[in-house]
Amino acid sequence: MKQILSTWPVLQTVFSFIAKFTLLLFFCVILTLLCGAIYLEMLFPRQIANPILLTFTAFAILVLAGFFTQNFFKNLSRYRPASKPANNKQNKVILVFLAFFLLMLASVWIYKDHIKPEALLARAEKQFEIVLRGEIPVESVRSTLVILQEEIERLRKQYKPSNTYDRITIYLYPNIVDFRSDTGQNDAHGAFSVLNDGSPLLFLVAEKARDSMKSNITTPTPSHEISHLVIYETLGAAAIEMFPRGIYEGLAVKDSLKGFQRFPERIFLRLDLMMSSVNTHDIKNFLVYGSPSESMRASQLYSTSYEFVEYLSSRYGDYLFTDIFRYMTDGNHFLIGFYRTVGLDFGEVYEEWVDRYFLERQLVE
Repeated sequence: MKQILSTWPVLQTVFSFIAKFTLLLFFCVILTLLCGAIYLEMLFPRQIANPILLTFTAFAILVLAGFFTQNFFKNLSRYRPASKPANNKQNKVILVFLAFFLLMLASVWIYKDHIKPEALLARAEKQFEIVLRGEIPVESVRSTLVILQEEIERLRKQYKPSNTYDRITIYLYPNIVDFRSDTGQNDAHGAFSVLNDGSPLLFLVAEKARDSMKSNITTPTPSHEISHLVIYETLGAAAIEMFPRGIYEGLAVKDSLKGFQRFPERIFLRLDLMMSSVNTHDIKNFLVYGSPSESMRASQLYSTSYEFVEYLSSRYGDYLFTDIFRYMTDGNHFLIGFYRTVGLDFGEVYEEWVDRYFLERQLVE
């Protein structure tokens, strides 16, 4: 004990350095996340407790324990190291700040993992009707419903459809093998949505059960299909026929890949396109005329449509498609709505995108 107490000034210096370093690290992490979120247009409240902050939180807990240990030895020791009142006040401020931060983060976790999912589940049970196509754990069904409800509320707020479906039927499968065997879909599909006499049907593989440590590990498939349904709600049956399929798919991919946890998938999608040679004639047939070529892989169809939609959104703003939808609901074709919103011909903008993205990178055949 005497040996430990004799090294007290050193321990105090170490704890003080760790505390200052933790605060600096905290502000750097927060600033980096905010800048990245704003740049990538992916700022959502659910990203507060992402794995990066979880790492910092564990470090902050150790520092907080160190302060309590410091006070414990200080009270036992007869040796009172001389310290300025300002230093004691600074230590108390740091201690209060760390305690407040941990309390705030605990409140976020409780809301995110218990209060919010239960509220979403209660609303999802009114919105969706589940038809189980196999043995699926209850927690997986609940997780899938929570994800679907969260996404449909977000996308309806984004697109603001005037008419919404009162009830959506979900055919839920335990795995991709049963899904393909029952629906007859090929390897390029993991889900699909259709209308049966005006009633929406969604065929989907159940998500894995979510917990506090893996709450971000989900697939983008539910968001993709919900995006299709919400856009259909917004435009209606007549207008959807005048909507290019390439833009339709690109918007769904863009909607499903938002968020910090989707950053790796966005990177892989772009790398797949950059590392492959494509035919601009096939791309134009898909994006402008809605006729995909059999020579294009499914991943190329999704990646090219995503890149084009991202280009349009970054150049003309996120509200571009919302403005175009207003013209389409009045009976205008997408190309007319695009021209009235942007003031340019859709084909000209497409050719400009091809020149910038493909020809400059020499990615065409």
